[in-house]
Amino acid sequence: MGDTTNRGQDEAAETAAAAEAVADCMLDVSVDVPANAERAFKLWLDHVWLGGGGLGKPAILEEGDTNHHRLHCVRRVAGGVKEKITAVDPFDAISYRIIGGPFPVRSHHATVHFREKGPNVTNVHWHCEMDIPWGLQWIVTAITRFAFNRMLSALATAAATSP
Repeated sequence: MGDTTNRGQDEAAETAAAAEAVADCMLDVSVDVPANAERAFKLWLDHVWLGGGGLGKPAILEEGDTNHHRLHCVRRVAGGVKEKITAVDPFDAISYRIIGGPFPVRSHHATVHFREKGPNVTNVHWHCEMDIPWGLQWIVTAITRFAFNRMLSALATAAATSP
């Protein structure tokens, strides 16, 4: 009888461990945009964060500090995922994280860097670190890469076409 109880406890512990198993994943995507860093930064806030970057306009749930480049702004994007700006280094970097919603990650932290490469050219580099449950890494990474590339493409187009 004791042997059966221990076996049941061992199986329960293995199941719990498997449910907690995650993979640490990093994703980096970048694009050069025809703008200086200040303009690229402002365009990213307007066209990507507030405008959705071609993936549908997000709902702004909390405006954040409009005097400090939307620090603590919370938005809800497609699928009900909630994201919050957690740090701002004006014209250099913006960091945010997922704070809720159905996206299958244990944690998701991203920073968008704005690095001038020359006159009127800025490299916008999106770096993301995620803890993804085992078995879902490929699909979550593919969806995230698609979204980042789509939004960076929209940013580059906005920089090229808006005054």
